Amino acid sequence: MTAHNFSAKGGISKNSKIPSSGRAVCVRVAIVDDDENDRFLTRRALNQTPGVEFVKGYGSGEAALKGIPGSGADVVLMDIRMPGMDGTECTRQLKARMPRLRIIMTDGLLDAQWMIESRRAGADGYLTKPVSPAQVFAWITWTFSSRRQDQAWAEQRPADQSSGSAGNSSPNHTPLNSRENAVADLVSQGYRDKEIADQLQLGVCVVENLVKSIRRKLNASNRAQVASLIHFH
Repeated sequence: MTAHNFSAKGGISKNSKIPSSGRAVCVRVAIVDDDENDRFLTRRALNQTPGVEFVKGYGSGEAALKGIPGSGADVVLMDIRMPGMDGTECTRQLKARMPRLRIIMTDGLLDAQWMIESRRAGADGYLTKPVSPAQVFAWITWTFSSRRQDQAWAEQRPADQSSGSAGNSSPNHTPLNSRENAVADLVSQGYRDKEIADQLQLGVCVVENLVKSIRRKLNASNRAQVASLIHFH
């Protein structure tokens, strides 16, 4: 299971500052969200993100399906919960038409089941709203560098090597040990430290230290990013 390689060491949080020396590839980003205020806030975050050009906002999955194929968008920030065609179905249909389009799901909640459904639909990532410029910068930096990383990894990996042999890690991250994997899986399902401690029969302090270790190894700044990394690759 591959983990995202964030551009800033230690991960990116909503309050992080974009590295002044960082340079993002110029990418065109579309927003799909039925909430007008959320579209405004997300667009404002995009406008504050270097190397990003806002393309257009769409208020429904149906409108996005009609407009995005001809928009020139490289990345879509896709709301999951929308009336009519929801974000997962819109993602599924867009990916069928545009396999190279990168789609990052957005949601106001950290919901493990929605993350699983989004991954099955072909989504490339998951962010909790409201998104910040630093988060957008980190994900876009990762999503375009990962194409080269994935291709290089596929070329270097022996044909008979199992893709699951490394556990919840990637060539660019320190592998998680068995106990960390167990904790990371429960974090990705929304369990809190006390609940994880009870499930695994560990002390709460032990779990807290394991979560810190997991975040450090995955370059994840919060639990939502840990969950996203576990579910999405």
